[in-house]
Amino acid sequence: MTTMKKYFRIIFILITILQVSSCSNDEGDKGDKGDDPIETPSNNNNPNNPTDTPTGNNGGNNSTETSIYGGVWVRLLGPSGDETDIAIGGIKGEAPDRVYMCEKKGSVGLYKGTISGDVIVWDSEHGLPNSQVKLVGNELELSYPSVSWSIPTMYAKGSWSGGCVPLEISVGTGTDNGQVLFWTETDLGVGSITVTCNGINKTMNQYYTSGSPSCGSTGAANFTLAPGDYSYTASGGTLLWSGTITVTAGGCLKTQLRSSDAGGATGAGQAMFWTQTDLGVGAITISCNGITKTINQYYSSGAPSCGAAGGANFDLDPGTYSYSASGGLLTWSGTITVTSGGCSKMELTSSGAEGGSTGTNTGQAMFWTASDFGVGSITVTCNGSSKTIDSYYSSGVPDCGATGGANFNLDPGTYSYSASGGSLKWSGNITVTNGGCFKMQLTH
Repeated sequence: MTTMKKYFRIIFILITILQVSSCSNDEGDKGDKGDDPIETPSNNNNPNNPTDTPTGNNGGNNSTETSIYGGVWVRLLGPSGDETDIAIGGIKGEAPDRVYMCEKKGSVGLYKGTISGDVIVWDSEHGLPNSQVKLVGNELELSYPSVSWSIPTMYAKGSWSGGCVPLEISVGTGTDNGQVLFWTETDLGVGSITVTCNGINKTMNQYYTSGSPSCGSTGAANFTLAPGDYSYTASGGTLLWSGTITVTAGGCLKTQLRSSDAGGATGAGQAMFWTQTDLGVGAITISCNGITKTINQYYSSGAPSCGAAGGANFDLDPGTYSYSASGGLLTWSGTITVTSGGCSKMELTSSGAEGGSTGTNTGQAMFWTASDFGVGSITVTCNGSSKTIDSYYSSGVPDCGATGGANFNLDPGTYSYSASGGSLKWSGNITVTNGGCFKMQLTH
């Protein structure tokens, strides 16, 4: 009976590992640093911080091993929801290389083993494969190399919860260091923000509208540091921050970065030009302060944030600037005012355009077909110009300027047209309006 219980326990543990693997995202538990589904994991390829490396006086022949990994590590929550504490070395009444692992969810129970180098060999009674550990920045990565489908899991320095058994830990109890979190409450329109503290760079790529997140939350910039005073700098787009923080043992210090507190090389701000609809003129070129940028996307749901891809974004010192823009036969010009740390947005519309070389606004006419008539390309002649229809749109009416249609840029007015393809012929009149897009479907 005892043997059967042992085998059932082994099977249960392996099934739990498989469940963790199947419910983890593509980055695996390595990217799981929070159980909030809206949080997006950030990438951290920063070097190790020497002050974050656990140290301890473990004695014996195993002092080298446990001085690197020694202390208490708490699993970072991921999709599996498993909660695990690991104590490596320094356990009162145990050998210096002794390891305890407390599983509080999943395969609940206390597991014991020993560490040699970076390998943990679990006691045979548990039936667990060997684990491998390594430091990744300030965190501990634990994996099962012999289990091909297992996912590495990440741990941060912490405190033994006592959920499985009370322990007295003599090294790396988690009160040696403190945590620091940098965060933003709103989208500051500058993309990701890089925070540098104690020679380490971390990235903020998410904001929290509902209030400050917990230390360790993904999307924020998290540091684990020895108690003391540290200076920091942060930058995103044209915004710059700097200051000092005080880290306390076992504490969690949260620092919010606000645009109102930011400076810049010269107190710079941003200007963004955008369109809400497809104006049918292709890419629009913007020139401002001697710099040229391109609008190659439109935002039908409203003004995007400064720095958004597809808009024309400029980083400028505070002041008023002249700009000019052109796309097809449409042109724009005017002034835009930039404030320190601000975001000025200018929407370009067809009604606000100044027209092309004729000095008057123009419109567009497009001829198209919804099916293949079997006559090859169709030639359309209008106002003395000939264009070709060489594809069809079975899913609906295309936009003016779409490839495959016959597109004309014309001054406002009424025009006659003729079209032919094989034995098929068409003719009629169209009316072009100022800044408008007239679409004529040829049918058979």
